Amino acid sequence: MSDEDEFHFYDTRQSFSDSVASPDVKVRYLNYGNEACKFGDSLAADRTNEYLLSSAKRRSKLPEPVEKERSVSLWSMIKDNVGKDLTRVCLPVYFNEPLSSLQKCFEELEYSYLLDRAYECGLRGNGLMRILYVAAFAVSGYASTDSRPCKPFNPLLGETYEADYPEKGIRFFSEKVSHHPMAMACHCEGKGWKFWGDSNLKSKFWGQSIQVDPSGILTLEFDDGETFQWSKVQILHQRHSYYSSFP
Repeated sequence: MSDEDEFHFYDTRQSFSDSVASPDVKVRYLNYGNEACKFGDSLAADRTNEYLLSSAKRRSKLPEPVEKERSVSLWSMIKDNVGKDLTRVCLPVYFNEPLSSLQKCFEELEYSYLLDRAYECGLRGNGLMRILYVAAFAVSGYASTDSRPCKPFNPLLGETYEADYPEKGIRFFSEKVSHHPMAMACHCEGKGWKFWGDSNLKSKFWGQSIQVDPSGILTLEFDDGETFQWSKVQILHQRHSYYSSFP
């Protein structure tokens, strides 16, 4: 796909079949007896969202992808790209994880309860414990990186991802905002705090190691006005060891 083709967007209604787009098709969760959901009726909208979220079945893991024949080794694909940015190297699809980079951004909020506790500590005047919880959250995103050498899929420019977890009290939104260089932005709201940031990832292969250089600033703001900012660290993966350089 060329860079010019990526700016062509199509209406999703054009791809729907007549049976799907037919007004005779009834959507069960949009009907509340004689009560109609009208635009602007916030009460009806809230009840609709509550029903959808309460009936949603959360999965505990990603579906295992079908293993395909690997006729070409990874080394033969990247041996000519030593010192280059691996994000610009085309690799076979079976070297990717079954999720997009936008979804992987949400993994940063896996331990969002740490921010809930940090907010409560601030309300009680315990500033030291708030800093400790924020620091724990800042490094918690690395917990899911072990034994995951594959990269996620590159989303389209303008593609978005949304996640709503009422049981955790968080709402998350991410979007790919730039293609060259690739950059993504995210925003999340929780119980007494807001989290947002932008990220750009570059990775280089050095023969016996892979270097990952993230860029961008992550911002955390509590409802009481206190704000924290930090950046992701550089990571060097060499055989079975990880090395991080903190600024």
